Amino acid sequence: MRIPFFGRRKPTQTPAVPDSPLSLLDEVLTPTSNGEHMALRGADDIAAVLHEQTERAYSEAIHERASAARLNQTELHLQPGVINARGDVLADVLYLEAVLHGARDRRLDPALIVRLETAVDTGHDLVVTLAECAIATATATTPGAS
Repeated sequence: MRIPFFGRRKPTQTPAVPDSPLSLLDEVLTPTSNGEHMALRGADDIAAVLHEQTERAYSEAIHERASAARLNQTELHLQPGVINARGDVLADVLYLEAVLHGARDRRLDPALIVRLETAVDTGHDLVVTLAECAIATATATTPGAS
């Protein structure tokens, strides 16, 4: 099934491995010529896409982990990355809030709405925690701060 994509980010438009057939994840994220995206109906297919997405994220994160370990030598070195991550999470949470409002307005499955509410609440908690981390990067290096 093909549907319009109303996501916050522009989805990936190239396969993970150039000149290879599209994976199921790439098929979901890559728009057709008219801008529609594939939506999956089967839980097994969705689980496979989520698994591939997780594997890809961990694979890409290996390089960031090594770089972060090498470059982040003091609390202040962490600050820009934490602030950037907070902004990304906040934007994602605000997008999920819009999805939640749309689901409520359309009276979609109540169990789905409860899960979206949980995701939004958890996201807001993460935004607050990341803000606290960002502040701690400055206060940890300020003489006399506690």
